Amino acid sequence: MHFCRRRLGFSLIELLSTIAIILILAAILFPVGSHVRKAALDAKTKARLSQHILALEQYFQEYGYFPTFLSSESTALEGAPAQAYVASLSLQALGGEEHFQLSYNPCRRNFYQFAEDELKRDAGSVAAVVDAYGESPIHVMVDVSGAGVLRGVPSDVLEKEGNPGAGSLLGSILMYTQGSDGRTQVYCYQ
Repeated sequence: MHFCRRRLGFSLIELLSTIAIILILAAILFPVGSHVRKAALDAKTKARLSQHILALEQYFQEYGYFPTFLSSESTALEGAPAQAYVASLSLQALGGEEHFQLSYNPCRRNFYQFAEDELKRDAGSVAAVVDAYGESPIHVMVDVSGAGVLRGVPSDVLEKEGNPGAGSLLGSILMYTQGSDGRTQVYCYQ
């Protein structure tokens, strides 16, 4: 009587081909995942900056002017401007800089609640207000004249908005970031 022995495992070729197929699929999917993550962070920053604009509009309605440290020139929210910005729009602790809150927000109104990942801190004090990537500071321009026109807008922002060479944009508030890759990303203006 002749018995046929059955093999109970995989051959080396079958195992290697299965691993190769898995690696090829992973190589295809990883770049897609990074693009999805980037799109999600861009959407998160855009949503937050829309809320910042609403908070600045509420501030303007409450006091009749924008926070005094903001001007018609681009202000990067780093250092003292970042602390003044947070103090103007919220009642959050700044890390030893509470005197800002009375000078920039005298009625002590909470216009916006900053998420902790929006604030870059240095020794407990607010060092910058950053985008969702946590690296680029937010830039703000406001129309202090009340004409509804932002003049002196940086050329790369104008190019992004499709108005190269115009020098100005219609609106009263402009917020944008300049990424570490050198690309300007305009998120919203009104």
